[in-house]
Amino acid sequence: MLPSLGVSAWCFHDALYAGRLTLHDIPARTAALGFDLVELNDLFYPPPRLSRVRYLPWRVWGKLRGRDAWPAFQRSWVGSASTRQHLRAACDQAGVRCAAFTLNSDFTGNPRQQEAALAYVAAGLAVTRSLGAPIMRVTSDYREKSDDMTTPGVSERVIAGLRGAIKLAQAADVRLALENHWGLTTEPAAMLRMVQEVHSPWLGVCLDLGNFPPEQRLAGIELLAPYAIHAHAKAGQFTESGEEVHIDYAAEFAILQRAGYRGPLVIEYEGAGDPAVGIQRTRELIERHWSPA
Repeated sequence: MLPSLGVSAWCFHDALYAGRLTLHDIPARTAALGFDLVELNDLFYPPPRLSRVRYLPWRVWGKLRGRDAWPAFQRSWVGSASTRQHLRAACDQAGVRCAAFTLNSDFTGNPRQQEAALAYVAAGLAVTRSLGAPIMRVTSDYREKSDDMTTPGVSERVIAGLRGAIKLAQAADVRLALENHWGLTTEPAAMLRMVQEVHSPWLGVCLDLGNFPPEQRLAGIELLAPYAIHAHAKAGQFTESGEEVHIDYAAEFAILQRAGYRGPLVIEYEGAGDPAVGIQRTRELIERHWSPA
């Protein structure tokens, strides 16, 4: 049976960054494409086009106190009652459900930064609950590579941060899904260790099918598929026959199905051209390769 299919707001990132769309527009765009599941991202709060202007007084405040003010600035947007109300209204009006709210979190910092990270998790959970989404996706850190994987204490800080986040998630009745996205989670074995060390039913995996390095991708998916509760069907470029150029979906779906995956598949098209076309081609690819058995 085909999983529930959804659309990530990231598919529209060019228009969102340019200010042609806001996050509130995405549920209606999703419905217009024939989907009833959407994934919404914290990246687009505050609206990127004017965020630098809005940030100026916060930046001055931060300099006076010798700290980075951006986390508090973004938290003030993501955690506001207005954000929750507007996003919920947008989903209700479009007739779509929110599969997950995605939060870019970083648990590698010092104690004060960890405190801020958990405050941001709490703000994200409030949005997730308001949207009626069962899952909030989180990240381990902001690093693009796992260069300092061996730095003493980094993995331990992430594990401690995830444990703190799990307590908040359980109180909110929302499951967290750690994505193989940046930094430490680009290494499948390191990511598996984090999930196993936390060892909680409130923490699963958001498995992005295109994020692991190509040489580790199939093995990494095999390793983490049993823990997956949410998945991103990534696509960026297609062959003439409609296959994704860089991702072997037939092999990856076979692994997911062997692992008994029952969560949604959220399309994350990030290629050039009209995202509506890319989303539709990704949908056709999924329908072609997901075995009905």
